[in-house]
Amino acid sequence: AVTTKNQVIGVSGYFTDTKEPNGIYWLAWTYVLPSYRRYGIGNSFIRTIERELRSRGGRKLYLNTSSHGIYRGAIRFYLDRGFKWEGYLRDYYRKGEDQMILGKNIAKR
Repeated sequence: AVTTKNQVIGVSGYFTDTKEPNGIYWLAWTYVLPSYRRYGIGNSFIRTIERELRSRGGRKLYLNTSSHGIYRGAIRFYLDRGFKWEGYLRDYYRKGEDQMILGKNIAKR
């Protein structure tokens, strides 16, 4: 979490895939308050998490999000940081709202 003036302005994290723990991680809910976006906070979250996961032998980082229009900016953010489309689950959240799955190879090169 990132705070300023005793206010949380952004959060992020990750968790291990319990079914396939061999270097597979999932990005947890990531959010930055709108008035603090475009200051590099989200970039810092992603870089820090990737660095930490590489040090743990991580090889892939996945995330899921909704196809709802409100998440277009988030999807663009992740695609711009090297995440790729992996798939989707149709009508996952409700009819017409799919779960979108993105992934990124993070293994040490």
